[in-house]
Amino acid sequence: MEDAAMPLTPLPRLLACLISAGLTVQAHNIDTNQVSDTYLSAIIVPDEAEIGSTTQVWLGALYGGQWFLRNAIGGWQAFEGSYPVAIPGLTLGPVNAINISQGLDLSSLPGLEVYLGYGNSVAAFNNTPGHLRKVHTVTPAGSAGLSAAVDVTRLPMGDGKISSKPTRGSIWACTTTGGVGGASQTGPWIRGDGTYDLTAKLSVIGSVPWSGNFSAVVSGSSRIISGNGLPGHTTGSYPIANSDPAYQYDRNPNSIKGQTVSLTLPALPQLAASSSCLPGGAIGILTSGVVIFNGLDAENRDAVAHEVQDRCQGHPERNGSYHYHNISTCIAEKAEPAEHSPLVGYAYDGFGIYGRYGEGGKLLSNADLDECHGHTHTLDWDGQQRSLYHYHATWEYPYTLGCFRGNRVR
Repeated sequence: MEDAAMPLTPLPRLLACLISAGLTVQAHNIDTNQVSDTYLSAIIVPDEAEIGSTTQVWLGALYGGQWFLRNAIGGWQAFEGSYPVAIPGLTLGPVNAINISQGLDLSSLPGLEVYLGYGNSVAAFNNTPGHLRKVHTVTPAGSAGLSAAVDVTRLPMGDGKISSKPTRGSIWACTTTGGVGGASQTGPWIRGDGTYDLTAKLSVIGSVPWSGNFSAVVSGSSRIISGNGLPGHTTGSYPIANSDPAYQYDRNPNSIKGQTVSLTLPALPQLAASSSCLPGGAIGILTSGVVIFNGLDAENRDAVAHEVQDRCQGHPERNGSYHYHNISTCIAEKAEPAEHSPLVGYAYDGFGIYGRYGEGGKLLSNADLDECHGHTHTLDWDGQQRSLYHYHATWEYPYTLGCFRGNRVR
């Protein structure tokens, strides 16, 4: 497939300048699951305006000052005015799984830097914020892969994984009495084998802006958190309109309303003598200004699998509180493959909530975390290096906390 001719030099020169300057090629739209010298698994979360459009996915490599592109049938060729593409036509949904392996043999090229981009020309993805990202650097001995792969098209359901004590991969819920609400019908993205396809799940349509504010200030031994409970990103249109395809499965009748957020957490939280259960409402607050609930819906099912939320995975409850049940893909998790995820929020026991990547950029799973969905190692905490317990998000249920490891602030 060929587009109009384009000179060889602009793209490699720009990339080389960025790398030599020590700058990070940011791409909030692209996240990597697994990368090795023979396999690439990634997720593209497009901007709302791009959903439904058709694009091309490009896999590029910078080596010895030369820019190479991988073509659709496997193999690499130098960039000389024509544009071989890794995936010729992709209709963008809210979440898109990308898996490339054919012809991806990089082990003999130590130092080669691999980039993933999307757009309808190389120039488009290079010049559009969020559309180009360095995803891998080949090591001299070859890479064994950063982490175990996660198949977001077959995520295990969390239905029935509710415990009465701390249990890895479950939620210790303070109450197991189901309420009323949540999705009214089972969506076609839920499979009969106990898994669901996140990439096939509908999102509530709309792009409603909000004036959210959030503040977390350390004062003495306390962290003072305040805000209005509204996000810094756009949301879907709620209540869900009967003309929205999501209405067939989830008829959320609630409107988003501002809240008064005022909370005092310990600045340096301590482990409690024993873990404690999670309530049905908010269990923490994220840096987007939005509270996060546990991974269950009102009927004690897997909320992320069953409920239809907007493109940022948020929706309002009956009092108008907009909230997530997992870490929103609208919150940046990391910039470089080998990085630990940044702090994305605070649990209501004061411990930090971090994204899906641990030390060395490893994509985490339940097996890497304890019963409350956290672990301890040295990290930056308020500008100091501390060995501190903290929670992590995962793609799999329970998504964030399974229980409180510290003393919950009520």
